[in-house]
Amino acid sequence: MGKPLFPKLFPAMIAALSPFLIGFAVDAKNAVPVKPIGHKSVFKHGGHPWKAEMTEAEKDLLAARWRKWEAGNNRLQCGDYSESIKIFTNLINTAPKKTQKEHLGFLYAQRGYARMLSGEFKPGIADATKALELDPNSIWTRKNRALAYRKLGLYAQANADLQVVRAMENDPKQQRQREIWGHYKDAMELRNQDRPEEVIKHAQQLIKDQPHNTAPYFMLGDAYFELGKFPEALAAFNKSLAIVPQDPYALNYRGTAYAQLGQVDKAIADYTKVIEIRKRASSKKWDEIVSRYAGKFIAPSLSELFALRAELYVKNGDRDKALADCAEAIKLNPSDDRARFVRATVYRQFKQTGKALNDLDDLLKLNPKDEKALQYKAEILLDNGKHKEAIVAITKAIELDDTDWHSFEIRAQCHQSVGNGKLAAQDIHQLNLLRNKH
Repeated sequence: MGKPLFPKLFPAMIAALSPFLIGFAVDAKNAVPVKPIGHKSVFKHGGHPWKAEMTEAEKDLLAARWRKWEAGNNRLQCGDYSESIKIFTNLINTAPKKTQKEHLGFLYAQRGYARMLSGEFKPGIADATKALELDPNSIWTRKNRALAYRKLGLYAQANADLQVVRAMENDPKQQRQREIWGHYKDAMELRNQDRPEEVIKHAQQLIKDQPHNTAPYFMLGDAYFELGKFPEALAAFNKSLAIVPQDPYALNYRGTAYAQLGQVDKAIADYTKVIEIRKRASSKKWDEIVSRYAGKFIAPSLSELFALRAELYVKNGDRDKALADCAEAIKLNPSDDRARFVRATVYRQFKQTGKALNDLDDLLKLNPKDEKALQYKAEILLDNGKHKEAIVAITKAIELDDTDWHSFEIRAQCHQSVGNGKLAAQDIHQLNLLRNKH
């Protein structure tokens, strides 16, 4: 099955995991509030977001609030400040009694941040003030309040906040927080440069600093995955899921790691969990928000998830379930080419050649340059004695990718079947050259 649908985690991963990386930074040059960064968890209970004594209902509530926070943060990042304010207001008004003060303070701070960005400086200051009453150690909130004071011409109040900020910045704890964020920033840059070995070093340091944070384990697992070290990746995702058991991103990656290790039943179980989470959590609106928020790399659609699980069912020999998942994927998204390809493979196994070719033709209408679909179509046509049609299909595949020796092998067989030994010999010569290169 290969890599998960969302292999590129940075910077999207940090956005998705921002409940664990929250704070506020300041753009000193432009003197306006800027995007959240930091290190705090929004909905942690104590030092661990999933305490053992939490009931299933409490875990579901926590997960629902987390998803709502993600939606609000997405609206904020997209510039839809009024909608983000509504969402943060709802989170504030519905906060459980056990919510820690600093976490409730963060929600006030983020609503204030949205209000400041929308030009509502007085309400923004009021929210920041409430946030600081709940969490006086939030240097980022205080900086943003100072900027809002300046916007209103209240320079004495702004200077008072900045004096407190300067004193806090000299605090060793604040310096340590900046060091931790530096590790995250470096890891993001290294991941984008495809340097997983160095990402691992930063992730391991962050795990020492933040053992109850999922983000370092997640980036560690991703780096091992990039290196093809699937047992190590699996161990990292297991630790991430011990902290947040219902994290669909980690479940997807762990499922793919299981598949790479040949543990298909476990892989299917993880994908089933991801599908159930998405079914419960997503609506068309939520899917739209998530796709804009994090992109397809970390938020596959429900149809894509069904197609992925269908591939696993095929590996496990469960053809009926594979067909059911493909049908569901295509129902959700008629242009899902992955599901059509998987279904074509199952139809071929059932010797339903017409249905397999229909799916491949539909796929090729959606994507005429799908070399693998053309190659597979040629194989089916060859098996069924339609040699000339097979030659047409496989020649198109070769025109798209002339480095795949298997395509030359298929065409050589086609030429041999129609008695054209000279062309068959040419293709055999080419496939041998390509094989020797690899």
